Amino acid sequence: MKATLTEPVRASAGDRERAHFDQLAECQADVWWGHKTTAGVARLRRRVSLLGKCLDSAGPCDILEIGCGAGALTEQLLRQYPKMKLTAVDISPKSVEIARTRCAGLGS
Repeated sequence: MKATLTEPVRASAGDRERAHFDQLAECQADVWWGHKTTAGVARLRRRVSLLGKCLDSAGPCDILEIGCGAGALTEQLLRQYPKMKLTAVDISPKSVEIARTRCAGLGS
């Protein structure tokens, strides 16, 4: 038997997911993902370094970050590459607002 999702079910699941990540953004944000721990800081640096190698060889380009959360990676990328054209999106409007505040004044 094959299950088929109807549009209302998908919308409902999306609403639940959005509400879940809005709640995480409000009360835990970086703590939830471990970005403030020693290992989390090292992980972010490693990701920025790996992405940086790709960006350095690609030259100027526009970047889309899907699932930016509270903007931990977004912030580090903009600090290292202030001229980068970066668009960051997330299912959680509250996470996007946190990321926007966190990254205010960074980048071009």
